Amino acid sequence: MKTLKASSEGLKKINEAIEQIQTEKSLALSNDYWVDEASKFLPMDKIGKKEISGSVSKPTWQRFRNNTGVKPKNFQAFCQVLGLNWEDIVDNIQPASSDLKKAPTTSHFSIPK
Repeated sequence: MKTLKASSEGLKKINEAIEQIQTEKSLALSNDYWVDEASKFLPMDKIGKKEISGSVSKPTWQRFRNNTGVKPKNFQAFCQVLGLNWEDIVDNIQPASSDLKKAPTTSHFSIPK
């Protein structure tokens, strides 16, 4: 599953935005405000024939703040809450895939004699 992380400069902007909002609203990092606001930016989830509001969890908020990677939709939602353009925050350098299903088969290689 693809996850997004912030660049080092992006992480600085995230922390500055969090600090500013905390000061303005007197909020702790554990306050439900962060996940409640981010959830408002998520698309509806379809479960069977029912559509329910998308939601994000506190552990996801913690992973976002610790920059350990979150799903793209959650990364974008948290950036919106912080008033940041996610494209300016995201680390565009993606690590090489370790998914061997995407690797070429050995039949594509020739061994010199």
